[in-house]
Amino acid sequence: MTRYHFETGGKRLRGVIPSAVFECFKRDPKEILYFGAAVEMIHNATLVHDDLQDGDELRRGRPTVWKKYSVPQAINCGDAMFQYANELICKLSLDSSVILQLLKRSTQATIRVIEGQAQEFIMKDELEPSVARYTEIIRGKTSGLFALPVAGALEALAVAPSIVDAFEKAAMDMGMLFQIQDDLLDIYGQKGRDRVGTDIAEGKVSMLVAAVYDSGDAKAKRELSAILKKSRQDTSDTDISNVIALFESHGAKSKALATIRDLQTQIKDQAELRRLPEVHELMLELCDTFLEPLNGAF
Repeated sequence: MTRYHFETGGKRLRGVIPSAVFECFKRDPKEILYFGAAVEMIHNATLVHDDLQDGDELRRGRPTVWKKYSVPQAINCGDAMFQYANELICKLSLDSSVILQLLKRSTQATIRVIEGQAQEFIMKDELEPSVARYTEIIRGKTSGLFALPVAGALEALAVAPSIVDAFEKAAMDMGMLFQIQDDLLDIYGQKGRDRVGTDIAEGKVSMLVAAVYDSGDAKAKRELSAILKKSRQDTSDTDISNVIALFESHGAKSKALATIRDLQTQIKDQAELRRLPEVHELMLELCDTFLEPLNGAF
């Protein structure tokens, strides 16, 4: 089941970050390879469970694990993948104290992801979820698995804690940028899911949805809430088109794009990051890579 899930593809961006950081220090990227594999395994474990929780039947055009193998087996698969991640970290040929620290860091990141996922479901039932609430949740659910490979690799390289902390914060911003572009991609790009606006059919509170709630327009909020509360099966293409129209008329898309630009600027201009210019440049390149799927969409 794990092999089947990985065969659906993906950029493996989180998995290559630790090796790329090591290359910035002229170190053999293979030294940290198992850690990168562990981060990617954690991420994909969450995807297996996330597909089940959201009712997604397709991932990149292929049946999801739960759809192909059953709900119980998808739970088993995701659970096993979390443990595979620990096993991978233990295979690193590094000092045992470093391995222990990486295990601790990965465990904490995983807990934050699960907490973020739980809070996302709670947010669906909140009357008026805000951009601030959305940001709080995404910094756990998504950003943590970008901060983990960056900070973990730097920690393994014995970089000063203050610099590790600065890059961890920047990587959290990078993860936020990634999630906002993912929200936009669901409407304005191609994600290989059932249809355009699948997030809307799921009742998901995206950056775009939160921006409409923040607009203060009571009529728009009532219309949006009514559609988001429908079941996935009952959400029509017309409903999705109506929500997209609300995004347009209330400047949600513009706000999302402006937030992406602000995050890029924060990462670019943070003085502490310039102490490791090669790693800083790597992060800026990753931001550009994240945004590539949106090229030509606006």
